[in-house]
Amino acid sequence: MYDVYYTTAGGPWFNSGADIWVTEWIKEVAPNLEVKPLLLFHRKKPINYEEFPIDIDHIWETNEDEIIKIFEGARRVHILHGHYTPTKAVHQNLEKIDSIVFHNLTKVSLMAQQDKDEYLHWYGNWEYENELINKIKNKVWVGLYHFPYKTENLHHIPNNYTFTKHKELSNSTELGYAARVEGRKNVEYMDGLGGFISTNSETFNKYYKKKYGYKFEKSKVYKFDYKYKERFYELDWGISHSCFEYEPFGYGIFEAVDWGKLPILHEKWHVPLDYKYKAIDKETFKETYKTICEDDYETRKIEFEKLKNWMIKYFSNKDEWKEKLLDIYNRE
Repeated sequence: MYDVYYTTAGGPWFNSGADIWVTEWIKEVAPNLEVKPLLLFHRKKPINYEEFPIDIDHIWETNEDEIIKIFEGARRVHILHGHYTPTKAVHQNLEKIDSIVFHNLTKVSLMAQQDKDEYLHWYGNWEYENELINKIKNKVWVGLYHFPYKTENLHHIPNNYTFTKHKELSNSTELGYAARVEGRKNVEYMDGLGGFISTNSETFNKYYKKKYGYKFEKSKVYKFDYKYKERFYELDWGISHSCFEYEPFGYGIFEAVDWGKLPILHEKWHVPLDYKYKAIDKETFKETYKTICEDDYETRKIEFEKLKNWMIKYFSNKDEWKEKLLDIYNRE
């Protein structure tokens, strides 16, 4: 008897929030599962996959007919991270799938993608998302904010972050951006401001520089590579462009704070704090950045510590996160 844990994410290669979440699941949750787990990656095996050892049975598989056979032999199927568009294996087995983890939602992502069409093909439609929510018994939402669908058996289990660096707030007022370029991340807010950018450079060059014509001549742009992530954070920048719209959790925002970078947050990132450094659009982002540059270090540090203490208080209990997930997976 085995349970299938289906995922399109995991491992350090791409560094998205979903990749990080699944990686933590492999380390923390999988060893405590009572029924034998089979981790099924529905994506191509990375060339350097051996660099991330996985201590449970796992399969790298892209053939959907084989996936369907594996589903049929399982006691239960759980989706750790799925495609945003329908796949035959999932769509034909909705009644058997016991739980699904939502790391992002089409319903809110598309709002942030309007007039920024480069990533629209990533997302399914609202009807498919509704079908998943209506037919799969247990729904897990990792985001900070309110789940925008009415549904039964919703488990709100926000992501967690373990602070390991605890860097003092940097005194630098150089900007830094460490995220994929997609509509809701608003990389164009750095247009003309300079700073450092680490991202998926092909998409950045194709759309934001060539198609949209934003000017980043003052910025130093680095192609993201997880092997060199720490080198990027060690560069001399102290203000994090974390002004992400409709950000479900914001792992990268937590990471920036861990490295001693002061975030500029988006007004729509649902933080119940009287935090000074927020913006709503490109113009207010520039105004906020100017305010930070004019404020003294002690003022910036007060805001930094306020945000960091809130993060640690509410989102650093990995044991609680793990136990809530195991309550779903280990029930009879």
